[in-house]
Amino acid sequence: APPPRSPSRTSACGARLVHGLDYLSTVSPSSTLLVLVLLVAPPAFHQCIFRPCWECYDFEAAVAHEAGHALGFGHPDAFADRNVELRCGGGTLNASCAEPFKCAVLEKYDETQQSVMNSLTRNSPATCLAPTDFDGLHALYPICDGLRPASAECLKPVQNSGWLRLAAVIGVPLLLAVLLIMVPLHFLRRRERRKMDTLQEEHSLMERKLSSLSSQLHRLSSAGMPQSNDSRLLVFTSHQNSRPAPAPTPPHSTVSAATLSKQRRSRKMSSMIGDSPSTVQSLSSDSSSTQSHATLNTDNTETTSPASTGARHQNSGSESLEGGNRLEAFRHGASELKLEDVGDAEHLKNPRN
Repeated sequence: APPPRSPSRTSACGARLVHGLDYLSTVSPSSTLLVLVLLVAPPAFHQCIFRPCWECYDFEAAVAHEAGHALGFGHPDAFADRNVELRCGGGTLNASCAEPFKCAVLEKYDETQQSVMNSLTRNSPATCLAPTDFDGLHALYPICDGLRPASAECLKPVQNSGWLRLAAVIGVPLLLAVLLIMVPLHFLRRRERRKMDTLQEEHSLMERKLSSLSSQLHRLSSAGMPQSNDSRLLVFTSHQNSRPAPAPTPPHSTVSAATLSKQRRSRKMSSMIGDSPSTVQSLSSDSSSTQSHATLNTDNTETTSPASTGARHQNSGSESLEGGNRLEAFRHGASELKLEDVGDAEHLKNPRN
């Protein structure tokens, strides 16, 4: 037994089939029908209509030819030197009707005369009696009353069998081509309409849901109330879409060394200053506040008393001294940290040392 097909191969074949059906649903039926007719009609016309007329024997011509043989006629084109023609004119007298060959002469056959007694051919056979055939018939079988027709009458009815054959040969393939195109195309377009209706319903449903969420978000933002999960999800999605791409992560060894170096600097700064790491950030704010207090005190000197002015100067002096000590300690620690950073950088460049 053959091995079963894998799901991936089956899905690929199904996808190709779906793409093929989608393409067939967009094909123009008129152009496809014209192509099929041009492919089918010419071979059928040549095989069923042209070849029978060109290569086959005509029944009427064959009957007239064989009747001439039965009456005593031969092939004038095969024996052209033995052709006998009657030269007696329009009619025969009763006295000479018993001897019709008295006025007959031997004459070479002209091939331009379309005699029914020519060698039977299949290309455009003649079915009517030629003048030579008519004279030969009266020479073999004379009319003794002295009267004969001037020429033979050829009564050939109009036959429409060719149109019937053409309709049967061309119409049936044309009908089959129309059915072969229109029936699958009808079902394919019906399938596409159903798919389009489903997509339109889903699109309208998503539009209604989006409009309701937008109105809910607008109402909550205008009322100042906490947002629901759906609205927060909508806002979070918009922020996620507008957020730039994250920077590439450095190697693991570099991140660990930088982290350890930063921790050592923070611990050393805390031990030098004797305070929390937030004190380092507040040094600049302390110095700026001291300068602002000093400026405010100089502006209000005229409206304060001498005692309060001395106390204020003493407090501002002690605060500025304390701030200066902290700044000096911070600068000293920063210089040592710079030296330590240089050592860390050398260690990172030469890890074996």
